[in-house]
Parts: sequence; C-alpha cells; structure tokens
Amino acid sequence: MWYRMAINFNRIFDSIPKVTLGNGNIERWNKVADWVSRPAQNRAIMGITALGIQPVIDRNNKRVSQDTRETSAIRTTAKAAVGMGVGIAVRQPCYDLIKTLTSPEGNKSYSKLLIPKAMLSGLKENSPFLKNHRIAVSTFLSLLVMGLGTNFLVDAPLTIFATNKMLAHREKKLAQKEGFNVNA
Repeated sequence: MWYRMAINFNRIFDSIPKVTLGNGNIERWNKVADWVSRPAQNRAIMGITALGIQPVIDRNNKRVSQDTRETSAIRTTAKAAVGMGVGIAVRQPCYDLIKTLTSPEGNKSYSKLLIPKAMLSGLKENSPFLKNHRIAVSTFLSLLVMGLGTNFLVDAPLTIFATNKMLAHREKKLAQKEGFNVNA
C-alpha cells in the first residue's frame, strides 16, 4: 500500500545522463579540491556564502517589523564580514604553522613534531594522508584559538563597531531621504 507510493529513486538516477566533469582531467579537479579544502579558503567560501544568503533571509522575515528586519540584516552582514575576516586571519597562520610542524622531509628538530611516529616511515610530502592530517590539525588548532580568544577579544568588539557604523550610516541615509538635516 504505502510502499506502492514510494519514489523509485533508481529510475530517477538512471534517467540522469552520465557525464565526466572536465573531460576526465582529474588532476585539475584535484588541484581545485586541494585549494578549496584549505582552512583559510574554506572560511572565505563560507563567509561569502553567509554574506550572500543570511541578510536576504533577515530582510524577508515577515514575522517582524520592517525596521527590525533592516537592523537584523545589518547586524548579520557585520557579523559575517568580521567573522570571515578574522577566520581567514587566524586559519592561514595556523595552517602554515602546522605545515612547518609536519614536514616529513624536513631536517629541523620540530619539523616532524606533529606527525604520528607510526606513519613517519615512508611518508612523502605529497601524500593524501599528510594533506588530510594537516588540514584536520590546523582546523582544530584554529578553532581552538578562535574559540578561546578571538571570538571574545576580536570578533565581538569588531562586530559591535561595524554594526554601529552601518546603523549610523543607515540612519543618516534615511534622514537625508526624508529631508532632515542630521547635523542640526
């Protein structure tokens, strides 16, 4: 009965044409994937997505007044922009530090510090394990740094500052639009 109404996903998937992206040039796609998966670039992608989507959602929230919608969209924009900037500024140095501490071919005393000893023998600089290990450890480190310090010491004050500046700019534009002199 109910099983007769179930969607036949096999038929749907079988009807989709089979296509190989990039004419099978897997190396090019691997380079793109490597670049996109780095912590700083990943944070930039998330930040740009947040800047593009979240303010639109706030502006279309019909449950609140128009003024509340605009204020919420401004605050969301400031928060996303500051979070993206601080996230990039923190994650890239963390990634560079982890890359320095996970160099199997390095000869410094600290170059192999964060590589598991069992994985060290035969490990090459361009191995998939090492790439994934660096990304995971640097993301953990940057999240730790951001969670313990920058969220309270940098993000919050900068978000408040940016929100206040953007609200003041909005009020000034509204006053000019209505023909009032703000400086009077």
